[in-house]
Formats: sequence, structure tokens, C-alpha cells
Amino acid sequence: MKKYQLVSDFFDIRLSTGETLYRIKALCDFGDVAKGDFGGYIEKEDNLSHEGNAWVYGDARVYGDAKVYGDAKVQYKARVYGNAKIYDEACLYDNVRVFGEAEVFGKAELYDRSKVYGKAKVYDEAYLLHFAKVYDEAQVFGEASLHQCAKVYGQAKVYEKASLFKRAKVYDNAQVYGETEVNHEAKVFQHAQVYGNAWVYGKAKVLGHAHVYESAQVYDKAKVYGEAKIYGKAEIHEQGRVYGRAQVYEEGWVFFRGRVHDDAQVYGQAWIDGCAEVYGQAKIYGNADIDGFAEVYGEAEVFGNVMTHNGDPHISGDAYVSKPTDLFWFSNSYCLYGDVLTMFLSKTGVAKVNIGLWSKDSQGKEEFFQRVEESVDAFLARVNAENDEKSTESFPY
Repeated sequence: MKKYQLVSDFFDIRLSTGETLYRIKALCDFGDVAKGDFGGYIEKEDNLSHEGNAWVYGDARVYGDAKVYGDAKVQYKARVYGNAKIYDEACLYDNVRVFGEAEVFGKAELYDRSKVYGKAKVYDEAYLLHFAKVYDEAQVFGEASLHQCAKVYGQAKVYEKASLFKRAKVYDNAQVYGETEVNHEAKVFQHAQVYGNAWVYGKAKVLGHAHVYESAQVYDKAKVYGEAKIYGKAEIHEQGRVYGRAQVYEEGWVFFRGRVHDDAQVYGQAWIDGCAEVYGQAKIYGNADIDGFAEVYGEAEVFGNVMTHNGDPHISGDAYVSKPTDLFWFSNSYCLYGDVLTMFLSKTGVAKVNIGLWSKDSQGKEEFFQRVEESVDAFLARVNAENDEKSTESFPY
């Protein structure tokens, strides 16, 4: 039994592509449609099933090889065309566009000027608002939502209760799920995953095979990539970078121009900021604050309340720095290219002495080394160490 008929009259619509669309009229009561009600426009009966409660309302249009069936609703000025399919209890409103081979189903809802096209799928209880777009082979499902020009494309997936806002983009093979939020102009792409209650916003980027999860935040112009993991309540912001297989977790922060990479770990309530760099298998934890132009690498561990404010110490090897008195450094210049001395305790109790030389001035070097010897003796006495190991590195301009 047919539930509607095509009405040919002066209301017929001729499209610029040649198709003629006809208004539909209900032949019986079904769903919220009464016998005699006029609906929207379709090109042919293949566009709208006679089974179920599916209906095209108002000025909505369905044409080409598109199909609307089940209990789906296409309303207001929505357009469905190409080979698109709208089914189950899906609803399209306003000026929505669905085309290509896209599918919208389940209880999904699309509003405003959102678009779904290519081979994309939007389903379950997902919804799109404003100028959101889903295309290529992307999928948005669960209770996920897209708002304010957000885009999901490539083979990306956004699902569970994840939300995208304000020009956020998720693409390639990236996945965003849980109750996470990606906001403003943030991007999640390649094979990256953001989940749990994590936030990525501002102009931040998460890419590669990186994971951001639990209650972590990545924002401003920060970048997380490689196989890095950011979790717990960690924050990466300003122009912080975390990459390689590095991990930042608990309440660790990386910000300003701080860098953490290789297999390094930052956790506890530690901060990496300034232009500091942590790499190798180094660990920074407790309340440590690595700042300035400091470098921590090798298998070094820095923790407790140690701070390197406005300095450029090089803490390396098997360093084990647990309190401010375990570390001493100075430079013969306030600029980046000054000769620098760093002294610290190692895990074996031996005092390590790192000497970095930039200076070409022989008199300056002589004065620097005289100060080094005096400082080493004072440091050994302070930390009760009997031996020291010196290493010297010259840096070319």
C-alpha cells in the first residue's frame, strides 16, 4: 500500500541539473503525518519509502538516487541527493546537506547548515550543528557532537560523548572519543588518539601516534606527536613540545618553549618551561622546575624542589638531584653562548662536573677554569663527596 503520491502542478521544481521534483501528498495517516498533508519534494518514488513513517517535510528535497526510509525525517530546507541514505530514526533540519554516498541513521540529528558527504557516516545519537562537516570516509557516532564549523574527515572517528567546537579538525586516521573536547582551531590527525576527559584546544596539534587521555590538556600552540603520551592531569601549553616516546603525566606541565622527547618522563608536579629540554631516559618529578636553557638527559633524575631558573645547566648521565644543594652551575656570560659549568651528584654519590666551552678568548678561558676549580672544591665539601668526574665539551659558533 502506498502512503503518498507525487503531485504534479505549478509547484514542480526544475533543478539546474535537469531533474524535476514533485511535491508529495499523504494518502493515509502515519507517524505525525495525516492523510491529505502535503510534504516536501522528491524526484521519484525510489527517493522515499512507502514503508515505515519516513517523510519529507516543508521545503525539503530528496533527489538523484538518494533514499529516505525507516522512520527518518527530512525537514525544512534540508537537501538529500546523490546516493545518500537517511534511515532509522535520523532527522535532518534547517539547511542541512547530505550527498555523495553518505549515510545518516540511528537517531542522529543534523541541524543548521551542517553537511555530510563523500562516504561519511553519522549515526547512533550523534548530532551536528551550525556549519559542521563530516566527509570522506569519516564516522561520527555514539553521542558525539560537532559544532561551529568543526570538521571530521579522512578516515577519522569521533564517538562516545566527544565534542568538537569552533573550527576544530579531526582527520586522517585519528580518533577522538570518551568525553573529550577538541575546541577552537585545534587539530588531531594522522593516527593520534584523544580520549577520556582530555581537552585539546587553542591552536594545539596532536598527531603521529600520540595519545592524550584521562584529564590531560593540550592547548595554545602546543604540539604532541611521535608516540608521546599525555595523561593524568598533565598540561602542555604555550609552545611546549612533547614527542618521541616521552610521557608527561600526573600533574606535570610542559610550557613556554619547553621540550620533552626520546623516552623522557615528566610527572608529579614537575614543570618544564623556558627553553629547557629533557630527553634521553631522563626523569623529572616531584616539584622540580626545569627552566631557562637547561638540558637534562641520559638517565638523569631531577626531583624534589630543584629549580634551574634563568640558568643553562647540563644535567646528564646518572645524575640524581633531589634537592637544590645537589646541583650547582654558573656561566661566564648572561647570553646563551657563555661557557658553563654544571655540577651535580650522581646515583653512585660521585660529584659529576660538566664543562661546556663556547669562548675563543684564551684569557677568558683561563679565568673560567680558575673559577671552576674553586667551585668544584666548594661543591665537594658541601655535598660531602670525596671524588669528582669531569667532562669537557667545546661548542663551535
